[in-house]
Amino acid sequence: MSYISTLDSRLQKLRSIILDYGQMIIALSGGVDSVFLLAFAAKVFEESYGPGSDRIAALTASGPHFAPDEVEYAVHLCSMLGISHKTVSAEDVLELIEDNPQDRCYTCKKSIFSQLKERADMVGSVLADGTNLDDMDDYRPGYRALQELGVSSPLKDAGLTKSEIRCALKQLAADDAVLESALILQDGTPVWQKPAFACLASRIPYGEKITADKLDAIYRAEVFMRSLGFSQVRVRHHGDVARIEVLPEDRHKLYDDALMDRVNEEIRACGFFYAALDLGGYRMGNLNRQSRSIQMTDKKFDYNDMTRTYDFDDLIEIISQLRGPGGCPWDIKQTHDSLKECLMEESGEVLQAIDNRDDANLCEELGDLLLQVVMHAQIASEENRFTMADVIQGVSEKMIRRHPHVFGDEKVSNADESLDLWNKIKKREKENSI
Repeated sequence: MSYISTLDSRLQKLRSIILDYGQMIIALSGGVDSVFLLAFAAKVFEESYGPGSDRIAALTASGPHFAPDEVEYAVHLCSMLGISHKTVSAEDVLELIEDNPQDRCYTCKKSIFSQLKERADMVGSVLADGTNLDDMDDYRPGYRALQELGVSSPLKDAGLTKSEIRCALKQLAADDAVLESALILQDGTPVWQKPAFACLASRIPYGEKITADKLDAIYRAEVFMRSLGFSQVRVRHHGDVARIEVLPEDRHKLYDDALMDRVNEEIRACGFFYAALDLGGYRMGNLNRQSRSIQMTDKKFDYNDMTRTYDFDDLIEIISQLRGPGGCPWDIKQTHDSLKECLMEESGEVLQAIDNRDDANLCEELGDLLLQVVMHAQIASEENRFTMADVIQGVSEKMIRRHPHVFGDEKVSNADESLDLWNKIKKREKENSI
């Protein structure tokens, strides 16, 4: 099945989810995901109920840990599209998270979304946010707060990934001139090309106090770095030191004496004493990698604990740690190509165990084969191509789609008819993907 047809099926699922809501309020951050959800939902309701439908509205939280330009864009977008919108003050949240614990996002989300949920409940609307499927691969304590409050995450429920959302948003803009105009940022960048952005507090290491002054310094420093043409940038706050992360492929742009002098001067003007370039470059979730490493070492994967029961999520995290900082040198250097021989060898050993009718060996060899699958998915995830969640989503959809006699209304009477139906569906899918 082609990428486009898969995306179309997920968008159809999203459409059904939104229509089932009846009416909704979107927690609009100004980021790509919530912007897409707003634009798509507005189109769905307009097509179903006509222009001027009041079935959709938006709320945006505003506070010192949110970038002002994100909030400003949310206001501008809703004004352009004629969608009811209000900003909700989150100034008092800073007091709740100033000690910066690892579950800071849980406390923040719980406080902010409690206010948003109360407003949505008052008018009988579903409150929805922009969480998507890829977000489940990172450390997200804030998502737990959303679940506890009953906030809906339709993008995740529809199985949409970040790359699919960007593609779908671009497609929406191409079909609507007004929307296309509204989706152009002040610097001329289309929203679907906008880099990922997290709240400013995420630039401060866990345990380090969060203050309004620190957040302002971070914001001003990042605005400056973006003005130099670095589309994706993070300025991490380490006391007197600003640790600057740019995309790995952009690092060479800073290897210029005059530019380094300019950056150093401007960073100092923002309130730092030193400016430092992270030699590893930007990678989404850098702070959370430290958190996950701590969690895995202290809470999950004790070398001396032979009594622990592990699940599939544990295996994924184990492989992630093996290939992460401080991991195994052999695992870290593996690629899809270098693992091909291992994959063939493990497949052969599974077949041999089946032939030998050796259950203990079969169990072990299936584990080795599963390890290969998870390794390949981890490598792809590190390159932002697909994740283990995408693999699971894809094969689950396929199994349901090709078994209409189990999950639908088709009827078969024996295994041969079942196989014939499978092959017919497979053939049809290939024809449609051409």
